[in-house]
Amino acid sequence: MSTNVPAVQTAVSEFILCDGDRLINTNHIRWIQRMYETMEICTKHTGCTLGKDTIKVSKLLNPQSYSRLNIMFNEPSD
Repeated sequence: MSTNVPAVQTAVSEFILCDGDRLINTNHIRWIQRMYETMEICTKHTGCTLGKDTIKVSKLLNPQSYSRLNIMFNEPSD
């Protein structure tokens, strides 16, 4: 007797270290705005105001996170 079990897809959670030692889940990123050597990230489902309630990742303070975000920034959206 065999049972068919449906495949379950799970989202892999990745975290990015932001300025101020804050971690964010990449699944919660709504948009990314590049501002010179800084990435501004919105994670609010209601939207963000640039510079007020965005989360910052600077190239100088967090080069690895900045690089990962840069890859995400350049990926085409579905």
